[in-house]
Amino acid sequence: MSSTTYLDTLILDKVLAGQNFELNSNFFLALYVQDPTKSGEQGFEVVAPEYARQPISFSPSRLNTAVIQFPKSTSTWGTISHAGICTTLTGQYLILYGTVGPVLVVANQIVRFPVGNVSVQMP
Repeated sequence: MSSTTYLDTLILDKVLAGQNFELNSNFFLALYVQDPTKSGEQGFEVVAPEYARQPISFSPSRLNTAVIQFPKSTSTWGTISHAGICTTLTGQYLILYGTVGPVLVVANQIVRFPVGNVSVQMP
């Protein structure tokens, strides 16, 4: 996964300017139908009444520690090409993003990531 400009700015402000910042200790996995890019473009996140970001936690080796399962789709979500780690259940603050699939999600499907399937590594 790659960091967004938002996360880069937080880190650089801390390292170079000594500014304090706090990230929420809760993280959420989001799905995207296009690359959210370094800017963290939220307009590409899946939009469907049943869709919601899912909680994600990480082991010391930066792998997800539990199965992540999205609600069953009741409509077509589109072709999922990217996933991202957000600091809020809704709204902005995408901090990391990367490619997945691509996988076309149509009605009556469940998107699931097994334990250890989501990995965060520094480039």
